[in-house]
Amino acid sequence: MVSSVLKQKYNVLTTEKNYNSLIGVPIMALKIDKQDICVLEAGIDHFEEMELLSNVLKPDVCVITNIGTAHIGTFKSSENILKEKIQITNHIKGKSKLI
Repeated sequence: MVSSVLKQKYNVLTTEKNYNSLIGVPIMALKIDKQDICVLEAGIDHFEEMELLSNVLKPDVCVITNIGTAHIGTFKSSENILKEKIQITNHIKGKSKLI
């Protein structure tokens, strides 16, 4: 969704396939070259994973599009999912920008 809008004006690298895990995010990060903007998805399915992904990505801006019930079995509540997802801001560059 974010990439679709940005691609109207910019050269955008966006997450391919389901490369949003601890293995996929570094693969996508290696593709960063001469793009204007990179929109990379960080997916989680267990605690502490977003902290690791945030450290790899070191994002400028973070967008949380959904606090759903995927992996509710692991996280036990929507509140825990939010707590885990908000960790994407732990390694944000400069002033914190969370959408």
